[in-house]
Amino acid sequence: MGLTTFVSTLAQIAAPHVVGALTYHRSTRSEWQIVFFLAAGIYAVSAIFFTIFGSGDLQSWAGMPGVHDTTVQQQLYGDTVNHQLEEI
Repeated sequence: MGLTTFVSTLAQIAAPHVVGALTYHRSTRSEWQIVFFLAAGIYAVSAIFFTIFGSGDLQSWAGMPGVHDTTVQQQLYGDTVNHQLEEI
């Protein structure tokens, strides 16, 4: 978590400087297109990286001891769903 925060803070500091360097001369449409495509490329690479290597699974270290898992049906309808399923 700390590493992620560090990298995002560096990006927030560097972004205005990069935009200023890319649009320094006249701030034309073509210079702003470069900024847009650079940002779009960063987002696309990040999305592809997460698609390949990322996961939405709950990690073993993220569990909370003493808290049991519940399904969406249990949260919405209570234990009546379990009793109905056991009868079938």
